[in-house]
Amino acid sequence: MKTIKTTILLITLVLFSATTYSQNIKSTLNTNSLGDLTLVIDGNGYQDQVDVMYDSAATKGFDSAFDMYKLFGLYAAPQIYSFMDSTTKLSINALPPFTHRDTVQLGFRVGKDTAYKITASGINTFPALTYIMFHDNKQNTTILLNQQPIYNFTGDTADSPKRFIIYFVNTTSINEIIEGTIRIYSLNNNIFINSDNSTQIKEIEIYDINGKSLFMNHSLNCTSYNVDMNSKAKKMYFVRIKTSNSVFTKKIILR
Repeated sequence: MKTIKTTILLITLVLFSATTYSQNIKSTLNTNSLGDLTLVIDGNGYQDQVDVMYDSAATKGFDSAFDMYKLFGLYAAPQIYSFMDSTTKLSINALPPFTHRDTVQLGFRVGKDTAYKITASGINTFPALTYIMFHDNKQNTTILLNQQPIYNFTGDTADSPKRFIIYFVNTTSINEIIEGTIRIYSLNNNIFINSDNSTQIKEIEIYDINGKSLFMNHSLNCTSYNVDMNSKAKKMYFVRIKTSNSVFTKKIILR
């Protein structure tokens, strides 16, 4: 009984120390902070979190004043973290500013095959023209966290620890087309269509330069949608969009 109580106390102290350290780091970074993304994973009755921050005083390497190594918890609890390099695992990863795009490889582990949820917060701490995308390698799915901050999925103990990736993109540097309140752009072999909350996307069609239909969905009612184009060549396509207010066609180059 004594051993069990001691173990519980140690786990509690480690979790308390990690949380306190994270709060202190955030406080330190506030003066130079260029964005602070927090991802919380919930499932199997437990949760864990990772922080990815951008700060003018940070570097790509390990910054003892900012970064924190990952402390793994109970096996039954889901674990989420980021990779600084191919082997170094961090629960707090402070990075220097980026100009166009930055990619952060996440680490992931679950102790039970069941449903999980990842929730993103802090998106509004980034500059207004920053898009943050969450990619699931297993499902080959990409979501825009700015529009959809919650990702539900089934985790498997056999999943790759590098199942998830985060992309940070300065949209002033990508091929973006704006039509009224609709933004269309291509990234990571996906075509993204986003609108403000006042305009509903009703239909999306995509054609190649010969007029061949590659994608069609006429039963939408959303403000954000992405089309997986991984099987298509990186060249020009035409995107036809019908909204609650208008119908238009734009050309875009797949990137």
